[in-house]
Amino acid sequence: DVVLARLLRAAPSARLAQDRLRCASLTERLENAVRRQLTNHKGRLALAARALDNLSPLATLQRGYAIVTRADAGEAGGVVYDAAALSPGERIRARFHQGSIDAVVDSITTDTSPGTADDGSEKESS
Repeated sequence: DVVLARLLRAAPSARLAQDRLRCASLTERLENAVRRQLTNHKGRLALAARALDNLSPLATLQRGYAIVTRADAGEAGGVVYDAAALSPGERIRARFHQGSIDAVVDSITTDTSPGTADDGSEKESS
């Protein structure tokens, strides 16, 4: 009886059944872990996409701002950050959320920015 019990426990079919159960259990645990990781990474990707969207110049345009460039610089650059950097008669391009315009600077007025004094200076064309 003892020998028979030992033989049954050591039988390949019993061992295979145990290994199948263990394999099924490990497979389920792995699938759950992968699902959790995927959900975590999707959330992190969504946060990064939102942060990138907020920094996008296109998002700035959607909020009602325009990006002004020197018209002769083309699409590659020449962004104007300060009106004082322009001269009367200079051609500029303003890009909006939908469309753009070309314009010529008539005059330039410097505005007060937080932390700066307004001297009210204005460049006039000659």
